[in-house]
Order: sequence, then C-alpha cells, then structure tokens
Amino acid sequence: MPRKHIHILFSANSEIKFTKQHFFVHIKHTVQFILLLLGIFFVVRYCMKVPDLINTKNYPFWSEFLDNKTLIKSHYNLYTSPGAKILPISGELFCFTVTNEKYHEDKVIAINNTWIQRCDHGEIYTESKNNLESNIPFTDLFKYLSKEFNHPFWRTIISLQYSYTKVSNKFNWYLKISDDTYIMVENLKNILRKYDSNKAYYIVLLSNVYLNEKEGSYVFSRKAMEIFTKKLHQNDSLCPYNSNEIIGIIECMKNIGVERLTKVVKDSKGRGRSRDWNVKMGLHFRKEENKIRNYKNSFTKKRDGFPNFDNDLISLHHLTPSEMLTIDIFLYHIKISN
Repeated sequence: MPRKHIHILFSANSEIKFTKQHFFVHIKHTVQFILLLLGIFFVVRYCMKVPDLINTKNYPFWSEFLDNKTLIKSHYNLYTSPGAKILPISGELFCFTVTNEKYHEDKVIAINNTWIQRCDHGEIYTESKNNLESNIPFTDLFKYLSKEFNHPFWRTIISLQYSYTKVSNKFNWYLKISDDTYIMVENLKNILRKYDSNKAYYIVLLSNVYLNEKEGSYVFSRKAMEIFTKKLHQNDSLCPYNSNEIIGIIECMKNIGVERLTKVVKDSKGRGRSRDWNVKMGLHFRKEENKIRNYKNSFTKKRDGFPNFDNDLISLHHLTPSEMLTIDIFLYHIKISN
C-alpha cells in the first residue's frame, strides 16, 4: 500500500491543508537558505579582518623584525620638530603618545592643546610631518616603518627604546599613552610620588572595557626603562612578539621581574582610576535604558552615578578629539566664582 503524501499548503479560505508533495523540497530550500546566510556572515567577517592580515604580518622574532633593512634607519634621519627640541630633557614625567598621519588634523591637535602640555616633556610619535605645525612637539619616528611591521607591539617597543636611549634617561617616570586617551597629569604625578622611580615598577592603565583596547597605555619607572633597554630590547626569549600588545608588554615585564603596580589603578573603595568615556561610565537616565546595556548606575531619585568616580581619576579612554577639548575646558579653563 503506497504511503500517503503529506504537504503543508494554504487554501484560498486560509485553511491549512496537510499533503506530502514537495514537503522535503521545502525543508531542503530552508536549509539551503540558512547555509547561505551563514556563508554571507563568515565572508563579511573575513573581509573585515583582511586589512589587518594584509598590513600586519606576524613576526614572532626580533631577528625577523631587524632583518628588514628599512628598520636600520629607524633612529636615524628622523625629523624632530622645533616644538619638541625646546622641551626639557629631565624632570618628573616624560609623556609620549603614538599616532599616525590619519589623525594629524584632529587627534594630534586635541592632544597638543590639552593634557600633554602638563607633562615635563610631552612628545608625539608619528610617521610623517605632513599637516603638522612646527610648534607641535613631534618626531616622525615611524617614517621608515613598513606597513607589515606597523603593529602596536612593535611601535610601542620602538617608542620606549627611542625615548630612553635617544631623547633622555633623566626622567623619573615614562608614560606611553594611546591617542584617544585623556590623562589627568596632576593626579598621575601625585600618585607616582609615593613610589621610588629607582625601583623597577610599571603600571598598566586599562579602562573598564579592557576587551575593547587595541593599544595599551603604560607608566614605567626609570629603573624599569633601564632594564628594558638593556635586557628586553631585541631579546626573543624574554620579550617575544605578541599580536595583543597589552598581553605582550605584560609578558615582557614579567619575564625580567619588573613589578606591576596594580593597586595604583584603584582607590581604597575599589573604584577604577581609569574609565571608559561613554554611557558605561554610569551617567545616564532611566529613559535611556532601551538604548544601552549597562544601566545599573543610572540616575534615579535615590541614586546617581557620581560616587562611582574616584577623586584621583587618572585617565579617560576612547575619546574623540572634541571630547578631549571639552573635558579640558571644564577642568582648566572655567572657574566657578565663590
């Protein structure tokens, strides 16, 4: 006796009828459609990562990094602006930020007009002098760095080595900061004065959204910089390449026994001194809950987000140039009358 065919069809009067013809065909088409969507998803995801795969090659060894002939020139024939040449070569805090030509007309201008002026020596490391005025303190440190080596790990390594060996080794502390981060220099200096720069210390400044960090921000004592330049620089075993710059730097420092000061980044109440600049900071209203994920600290009649902030806040991360300027205006240029 032949099997009955089962189909799912809609009649003209909207009744559902069950038959069998093309039943498995419908399932097949559904599966094919799902597979097509998955294929599109993975293709798009791959294409988004292609630029990184093309521009950055994984060079795990210093020998491969140094074998590139253009890197031999990395500390020679560089252009240092007049604005950088007049800066002090000794003091309490040496600051530098790493950027590229893409941000010369926005981020660099914002940095130059805000926090970097409060460092004893504040300099910007970039790849060219295009669209930069001579009064901006910068060096085209990455002028000879090819795209295949243009990775945050290598740029940080080059910057640290150059700052200590070519600019000055007479500062107590050395700050490497991302170009989208704002530093409260006075607060940082006040905290650093509690520690001896002649001992090997370093600090990692991480916002409360660590996983979103592409480049790290660090503070190194003079002793840590000395050890780095003597023991870590060009050492494959102690300072191996890591595609994640932050993890790589932490590993390098750990391998030579440089102590990481973790208590510095939080106060006695556990509040972070490095914050991410967006609604996740906890300053928003209940009516915004449908637009954001984190609303635990939103404003209500009984609670606001102000107590979540440490008075000695050190850094704000992931800012636009306009936000940097706005913060600086309210902190330093507007005075409240008594």
